[in-house]
Amino acid sequence: MEFKEYIKIFKKNIGVLLLLVVLGVVLALMITYKLPSGYSQTRLFYIASEKTTPQTNYDYEGYYVQQKARDFTDTAVAILESADFISEVGILPVSLSVRKVAPQVLRLTVVAKDPQEANDAIEKISQSFNAKLVNLAGYDPALQIKPIGKAQPSYFSSPNKKILGVFGGSLGFIFGILVVGLKVYFKV
Repeated sequence: MEFKEYIKIFKKNIGVLLLLVVLGVVLALMITYKLPSGYSQTRLFYIASEKTTPQTNYDYEGYYVQQKARDFTDTAVAILESADFISEVGILPVSLSVRKVAPQVLRLTVVAKDPQEANDAIEKISQSFNAKLVNLAGYDPALQIKPIGKAQPSYFSSPNKKILGVFGGSLGFIFGILVVGLKVYFKV
């Protein structure tokens, strides 16, 4: 096929291409309005492990305490991300994301309207989580999260609507070319 024939095919199907480009832009913009924007605060937390005193005979207690803390990290992520926990803490206008960084390290990221609200939310989440664990399992120092280092300053984060709109339009155009190609191939 020559290039002129491709141009003729695209001119014939310009409506489908434009419709899919506009649909891609609209969907991308709808997604950007759903993404959280505001001041972001990130903090690392360590699943603390209980210190054991060395004994004359070797036992596996140190290994099991560390393994218990590692296994608990997945449980902590599930509890922190649950809607029930977030509603109990009372930080509903705040967006929270939890990520397991290492076997005993969690990264909590909060997005709020202002920097002070983000800082307060991180503190409230960690305190409420530790209090909830005391209520659920009794006091166990191996099942507590403790902050690592100092809190970093909050920064403003927002999705770039122009870039995401262009990306959505590009995906719509590529999908349109695919649809037109399939339409021509199957002679529909």
